[in-house]
Amino acid sequence: MEGPTLLRDVRLNGIVDALRDGRVRSTAELALQFGVSEMTLRRDLDHLGRRGLVRRVHGGARAAAGADPGYHRRAEENAAAKHRVGQAAAQLVTPGSCVYLDAGTTAREVGRAIAERARAEGLTARIVTHAVNIGAELAGIVGLSVHQLGGEVDPGTLAATGPALVTELRGLNFDLYFMGVTGIDPERGMTNSTPVGLEVKRAAMSRARETWVVADVSKWRQVSAYYIASMDAITGLVTDAAQNSRPHLEIERASLKLKVLSS
Repeated sequence: MEGPTLLRDVRLNGIVDALRDGRVRSTAELALQFGVSEMTLRRDLDHLGRRGLVRRVHGGARAAAGADPGYHRRAEENAAAKHRVGQAAAQLVTPGSCVYLDAGTTAREVGRAIAERARAEGLTARIVTHAVNIGAELAGIVGLSVHQLGGEVDPGTLAATGPALVTELRGLNFDLYFMGVTGIDPERGMTNSTPVGLEVKRAAMSRARETWVVADVSKWRQVSAYYIASMDAITGLVTDAAQNSRPHLEIERASLKLKVLSS
C-alpha cells in the first residue's frame, strides 16, 4: 500500500503537470481534480510556490515562468533518442561495476538498458540512485543490487533531495556516474533548468572514477539557468549526434571522449 508521503508526491507532480499549459487554474478546480480539500490544495500550491515550480495568483496558481517541465512530459520528449542514448551508455558498464544513476528521464533509459543486459547477458552491477522511480524499477532484477538514497522527494524530478542524502553520497565511491543535464555548451558548461539536485550532481561527480553525461543532441549548445560544472570536469558525453554532423564535430573539438550513436 502506498504511504501518504508518496501519494502527496504523486499529487504534487500532477499539479505541476496540470499547470503546464500556462493558464490560471483556481484552487477549487484543482482540489476537485485531485480529490482533496481546498485547504490541502492551498498547502500544496504554497509548497510548490516555494520551490519555484508554480506562481501563486489570487484564488489559484499558474506555471512559474521558466519552470521545469513535468517529469512525465519530459519523458515523452525525444523519447526515441533518449532510448538510443540509454542503450549506448549501458555498454560502458562492465561486470561488477558500481554505477550511480542520476534522476531524470534519460538516466532512467540507461537504467532500463542496464536491466536488459542483466536479463539477457547475466550482467552484474551495483546501482546507486536517489531517483525513487529508477530504484523501484530496478529493484528485484537478478544480477543488480540497488542502493536507494533517501530524502524528501521532489515532485518535479521524482528524486530524493536534502543535505543528509549529499552527506551519505560523499561517503560512497562509484566506477561510473551517468549524469543528466538540460543544457551542455563548450563555453558555458553543463547546466540544469532547476536548482533541485545540483549538489547531488556535484557530489556524485567527485566520487566517481568516470562521469558520463547522457543527453540527446537537442541539449547541445543549450544553456539553462543553473550551472553544474565545466566540460573538463566530465569523462565524456553519450549522445545521439550523427557521425560527422556539426554537433559531433563540435563535441570532438571540445576534446571529450565521445560515444557516438548511429542515427
